[in-house]
Amino acid sequence: MKTVGLVCFLVLGMLPLRAQTGNASAQTLTIGQAEQLALRNNPQIAVARLLALAEGQVTREARSAELPTLAGDLTAVEPHEGSRVTAGGLNNPVLYQRAAGGVTLRQMITDFGRTHNLVGSADLRAKAEMSAQIATADDITYAVDEAFYRTLTSLERAGAIERSGARIALKRCHSA
Repeated sequence: MKTVGLVCFLVLGMLPLRAQTGNASAQTLTIGQAEQLALRNNPQIAVARLLALAEGQVTREARSAELPTLAGDLTAVEPHEGSRVTAGGLNNPVLYQRAAGGVTLRQMITDFGRTHNLVGSADLRAKAEMSAQIATADDITYAVDEAFYRTLTSLERAGAIERSGARIALKRCHSA
């Protein structure tokens, strides 16, 4: 939370609010702009999004155990004089030149619900990561709101707020 507060403080500190001198060319920053800027530039949002995507891939990986597996093999052997080891294994001493190929298809028939439970668990973890991503965005938005309203409060105390719209928003925040 300290990191989020620090990032929000830096973001709000770098962006000019209405200047205390009443300069008409100074930019104003609304709370919506501050929130969008923080959500766009905060690295925690990208981390949370990538973690959620990674958990979604774990769900696909667990579900793949339910699918059939197809494998192909191709072997060719040329005999060498006086050799028993050919094509990686100990063979018959009488070696003939040959080529062979094969295909293997495997399909799991039953694992007593284990794969189904693994898929369900991975799916729940993926949903939890999605919720964590939303919570991260909400934490950042909350920190920006808090920093924004603290800045407005300090500016009001200094007598720098000139627009009545900002006062209305400040009063609405304090009454909630």
